[in-house]
Amino acid sequence: MGLVFSTMLVYALYKVIKKTKSKRLKERFFKRNGGLLLKQQQATNIHLVEKTILFSSNELEKATNHFNENRILGRGGQGTVYKGMLTD
Repeated sequence: MGLVFSTMLVYALYKVIKKTKSKRLKERFFKRNGGLLLKQQQATNIHLVEKTILFSSNELEKATNHFNENRILGRGGQGTVYKGMLTD
């Protein structure tokens, strides 16, 4: 019984650590790619807020058909550009 309990505990700790690492990585990418500047611009410029739409990674994945190779428009120094189709 102790072996089963310790295995479940190790698995739960593994999942928590994996989730924490993923969250930190997303925050670091957000900061590195100008996310903080965008948030600051939105806070100071009301007109920009009405025109700017921020998409989550899940929405982008759905719009690009899981980043399908057929949806690639180009590649460059800033990354790969995909054509996306929104549901609305």
